[in-house]
Amino acid sequence: MPKRVYIALFRGLNVGGSHKSPMADLRAMLEALGFASVLTYIQSGNAVFEAAETDADAIAARIETGFEPRFGFRSDVVVRTLPEWRAAIAACPFPDRTDQPKSVHVGFCRAAPASERLDALADISSGRDAFAVVGREIYLHTPDGLARSKLGNAIVARNFGTPVTLRNWRTVLKLQELAQR
Repeated sequence: MPKRVYIALFRGLNVGGSHKSPMADLRAMLEALGFASVLTYIQSGNAVFEAAETDADAIAARIETGFEPRFGFRSDVVVRTLPEWRAAIAACPFPDRTDQPKSVHVGFCRAAPASERLDALADISSGRDAFAVVGREIYLHTPDGLARSKLGNAIVARNFGTPVTLRNWRTVLKLQELAQR
């Protein structure tokens, strides 16, 4: 059976000195779970791998189950296929701002975020910050930086009824590059 390429995003790894997870250990765990051609990118929990399975949610669940015993804490995992990743890049509602890759972010959600929980984001958004939801992704433009953005902080802290993890545009593009190897 041909293998498919997947991108896995781990939430909350190596942030602020907590939840330490060396990428070599993460690669080893993914390989022990049977995934092939495993690559990681930077220390924030990004992995690209191949698998014969076709159910990304089942893959995410399997990774979460294997992760906690090995690292001693839980991390939500969001998994996308390479075609889904390409579609997320193509759907970016801020294409004229992607030349500033640290100001454009994508919140990858396991499922579509609950619409009633998104309504509060409009109230939080400043005049310079913007967001848009396309399918399972929440796109942000924070020209003053994510750390200074009330909107960015709300995305990280708020419960959307589904796990969500943010990546800046540079990381999104780099993961696509790794997945297309």
